Amino acid sequence: MFNLEKREKLILLVIITILVLGLIVRLYQKQSVSVNLIESSFTPEAGPKDLSTKININEADEAALMSLKGVGPALAKRIIDHRTKNGRFSSIEELKEVKGIGEKLLNRIKDEIEA
Repeated sequence: MFNLEKREKLILLVIITILVLGLIVRLYQKQSVSVNLIESSFTPEAGPKDLSTKININEADEAALMSLKGVGPALAKRIIDHRTKNGRFSSIEELKEVKGIGEKLLNRIKDEIEA
């Protein structure tokens, strides 16, 4: 088919070998990156979110309050304003004095907060 000399065949064989090896290395690197990403994102020590860490409603800033389900920027600001105006909350039940916090919302967040 091709009339190649022995030296030309050898050069062609070396080039093909280099290309195949390069492809194998490239595929191996992609697999290694995927495995490394998976391994680094999973740490058994981390486990699920530590539920014992509660947000203190007397010390929390707006961002911390907004991390609670159902509490947006406006409600977080009202909680802080109420706290500033009336002093510290002596119990989490006092949150119901803040406009926008009713029994339903309080029941939803009560396990995540402390006074």
